[in-house]
This record gives sequence, structure tokens and C-alpha cells, in this order.
Amino acid sequence: MKKKNVIPTGYFYPFGKGGYSICEYFPKKQAFTNNEISQIINLDKFESNDEEFARDIWELLYRCNGINFVDLLRLRWDQRKGNCFVFFRKKTENTRKKMRQEIVVPINQKVENIISKVGDKNSPFLLGFLKDGYTDENFDYMNRKVRKSINKSLKQISVRLDLSITLQLKTARDSYATVLRRNGVSIDTISEMLSHSSTAITKHYLDSLDTETVFKTNENLI
Repeated sequence: MKKKNVIPTGYFYPFGKGGYSICEYFPKKQAFTNNEISQIINLDKFESNDEEFARDIWELLYRCNGINFVDLLRLRWDQRKGNCFVFFRKKTENTRKKMRQEIVVPINQKVENIISKVGDKNSPFLLGFLKDGYTDENFDYMNRKVRKSINKSLKQISVRLDLSITLQLKTARDSYATVLRRNGVSIDTISEMLSHSSTAITKHYLDSLDTETVFKTNENLI
């Protein structure tokens, strides 16, 4: 193979002009209805402490600009500046060093209440799962371990509530963006809150999320 290409007799290259073309594809995501989100947030009966903790973490992600779990996991108490948390996304550390954008998460009373429940004041980190000086290996291990445990409890909740899609940590971000869109918030604002590099990314993200809006729109037909 290193010396020359061996092409079978009669082989036809299937791509290019007159053949197949590879196009971009944005997979269709599903989002919770507003009623389902209310059910999750207002749930007050749990089968275990793990379930309540999992729901609280989901709600915290949802209320904190829909941040990713990795960013919450490494969020520190000293990143609180008055009534806000100010930090950078882990995802952009190595990919957008020249365009790093601070995330500012307002701490309203609802966020404050959740923090008082799940926060670990004896640790420099909000959730208390990490220690100063952690390595990338330590972080990856803890991220997988805690995420797996929380998602397991969230799945139990989604079954009990008979939700249309499975409740997972990642759906908090989808739900945050979808609720803002349903309430008429501009794509520019949503893009900034999600810390997307461009509104084009946000538009594709939102276009793939909100089936509920499509149904409501068609209700206007005669």
C-alpha cells in the first residue's frame, strides 16, 4: 500500500462531479416541553438523596446559563464576584485562546438556594469533588464517575415522570436555550449567554431543538 495504489479493474470512484457528495448534517435534537421542565424543577418527592442531588445539579446547570457539567465540576468559590460567577469554559481553553470569552452567571435567589444545598463550603470547589492541583487524569476520572452516577438518577426520575425524552445532564443546556427562544429572546443574546463563537452556531443549535414552537406556529393556520 505504501508503494502504489492498487485499483481494481472496473472500479468507479463514487464521489465528485456526477457522484455522491458529503453534506453537513445537524442531527435533530428533542427538547422538553415547558410543562415537563416545570415538572422537573417542582419535583419534591424523591426515592433517594442521590435522586434529589441529581435533580438539583440539573436545575443548577439550567439556571446557570445552561453551562456544561465539566464547568460546574471545576467551578470554584473564589470565582464568585458579588452576585455573579465569572469563569471561562473548559471547552475553549485550547481552541479559542485568542477569543476567550468570560461567562457571567447571575446568582439570583433560586440559584443561591440550590448552591446552599449542593455546595461544599469545606472545599475550594463548589461541588467539592476536586482538590487543588488535580491532574487532567484526575479530572477526567471524576467527571466520568460523577456524571455517570447523576445521569443514572436522572434517568430514574424521567421514567417516573414519564418524560418525552430521557432526563440527562446535557439536556439542561438544551432546555435553557429552548426556554429563552420560546420567550422571544434574540438569537444574539442567546448566543452570548451560551458562549457560542458565532450566532450561526446558535441558530443551527436552536433550529434543531424546538418542535413545540413548530406545532404552535401551525396552529395559526385556517
